[in-house]
Amino acid sequence: MSYDKPNRIKYAFHVAALDGDGVQHYPFQGPKGKAGTIWDYGVEGVVTAIDGTATVGTGPDISIGIAAGNVDAYGEELTMVTAVDTSRSVRNLYDHGTSAGAASIDALIIAAIPADTEAALVIDEGDASTGEFTAFVIVDWAD
Repeated sequence: MSYDKPNRIKYAFHVAALDGDGVQHYPFQGPKGKAGTIWDYGVEGVVTAIDGTATVGTGPDISIGIAAGNVDAYGEELTMVTAVDTSRSVRNLYDHGTSAGAASIDALIIAAIPADTEAALVIDEGDASTGEFTAFVIVDWAD
């Protein structure tokens, strides 16, 4: 397995509305027999501002995991509270290693996705009452 020349794939999901009443799962799977490493995930194309509490675990959060299990097995929760026409992702917020007072990319992207595993982009609506946007995850699949 090699990540020298990965097969980078972006999975994007339009989220029409948040109403603070649950968890949404958007499954994806890589090419047959290939393991993957998350390169980035977040929200973009925000049409209606995403409101809520900007604290991980209480507001609307996005994570990468297993829909019927550990919802942050591969990517930790990232708060999604943001304004119209903005984007919010691991790569545009954090650096590798440790950042003063903030998480790091290395702390948020926590495990490789095993080959032939269905992963999921998971949105926990928390206390959000509005939000329309595109949620995405970019994965580098082994060549």
